[in-house]
Amino acid sequence: MKKFWGKDFGIVALAKNYPAEKFMIKISRDLPNGEIIQESDFWIPAIKNIVEEKTKFGRIGILYNRKNKEAGSFCQKLVNEKFDYKQKNTRSEKSAKFSFIEMQVLSEMASEGLSDSVEFRRLLRKSIRNAKHLHLDSILFLEAIFAEKRTRQIITKMAGTQIKVYFVTDFLNLKSELNMTANSPLRKGVGGISENPAKKIFKIETDDNLEFTKSRAEQILERNLKESNIIKFS
Repeated sequence: MKKFWGKDFGIVALAKNYPAEKFMIKISRDLPNGEIIQESDFWIPAIKNIVEEKTKFGRIGILYNRKNKEAGSFCQKLVNEKFDYKQKNTRSEKSAKFSFIEMQVLSEMASEGLSDSVEFRRLLRKSIRNAKHLHLDSILFLEAIFAEKRTRQIITKMAGTQIKVYFVTDFLNLKSELNMTANSPLRKGVGGISENPAKKIFKIETDDNLEFTKSRAEQILERNLKESNIIKFS
């Protein structure tokens, strides 16, 4: 059984796309003990893949919630990380260039199921506009909740064709998660990934309201969950 942990319902969106059969998902503010999978495990594999294979001009944007301290710290360290970037044409940067765009409230709204609201779209439009003003060719959303189906559709449509949009769930099956230098300050591992997932079984522990957790998890998973599969812990 794969064990996932996250502070919001983004971890449900990540687990939904993870190629395994059985999942235990814990949603809480505090990091649990033991081996767990979290969204930050995929940040380096995602960025490495974008830099080395996907970016056209070498101008990459990293979008994250300004209240996400882990993401903020990650971005500060990222500028010192080394990637195997190759200039593809004369219009490309000589070395990969990162731009960091802080967002307000958006991840909380998406987690609450409000990504289809006017307010969400208005705030998102500001972030996308910033990315376009920086002439970015690729952007990555660090928080997994943005990969939730409806939220992803809204973001992709709003970004248009100028910018390629990526989410952490796009990189769950990469085989290069540990392909970083041993002394890298960002190096993280996630264990083996199954290539042949069968019917998925989800169990969720939460410190949130059980009724809301069940409703929101079902929206993200696009399937019904038994009452016994949602557990409140103290």
